[in-house]
Amino acid sequence: FQNIKNKKLLDIIKLNLKDKNKEFGEFIRFEDYSEYQFNNKQFVNIGYVNGLLYDKNFVSSKESYLLLDLILKNIFSLLEWKPVDKDVLEKKVNLMIGFLLASHHKLWDFFNTDTKQDIEHQIQCISNHNNIPNKIKYSILDMNDKIIDSLRSHEKEKRLQEKKEKDLKQKKYENK
Repeated sequence: FQNIKNKKLLDIIKLNLKDKNKEFGEFIRFEDYSEYQFNNKQFVNIGYVNGLLYDKNFVSSKESYLLLDLILKNIFSLLEWKPVDKDVLEKKVNLMIGFLLASHHKLWDFFNTDTKQDIEHQIQCISNHNNIPNKIKYSILDMNDKIIDSLRSHEKEKRLQEKKEKDLKQKKYENK
């Protein structure tokens, strides 16, 4: 989008994408996805695209947090019922997985420590819930591992960059 020279066109595109984000919020609230002919894995892609909207600054941090909170509440409300509709549950979990995989770096930078711990705890509670099938549980655990590995890698890169900058400053100081 940085290559688009026409600012009016860019504003129209951004406005349309923001509207899509609102539609995503409504989509999360659906109780039944039977009218959609998507397979369960396509729900990961839907979540991922909406996570990218946040990651690329089309949606604010607060709006993204509210979407994530809505997804989590929706999953918990579904888990309260017995028997659990496993197909709908898997689709809702896949929305969460896609959303978090696309936006976790930026979200984790936005969250304070308490919010991070709260989100992590909620995800852990979902994966440990009695009504959750193993297939979905392992999808959540896999997502969690990917996010943790990615965040650790990101932190390691940041520390290496800081060390390089510090060493460069030290060399400049020694050369004077």
